[in-house]
Amino acid sequence: MPDLARALDVVGYQRHRPDLAQAKDGIPICVRPDLEGCTYMVEVGFELLQADRQDLAAQVSKAFDVLDCGDELRFSLKHGLEAYRDARVLIAKAND
Repeated sequence: MPDLARALDVVGYQRHRPDLAQAKDGIPICVRPDLEGCTYMVEVGFELLQADRQDLAAQVSKAFDVLDCGDELRFSLKHGLEAYRDARVLIAKAND
């Protein structure tokens, strides 16, 4: 998936987020969006938009539109990544 590869180059090098642009815990980078879902895609989308790469953010969003992460991405853009992460923790606790 060339769009994801280009997007991850921007995220990893321009935005200094190699944690998002590399394999994690033996999970290849190409399947991270499917396995980690919106949590991963929101972080990638946020960094792309912060890098002023709406073109890549739109391509990646379209490629993984089945995940339907738009509301979560808008939340992170409005309130910041830390608030988004905190909200995810609170939701996980509430679901337990």
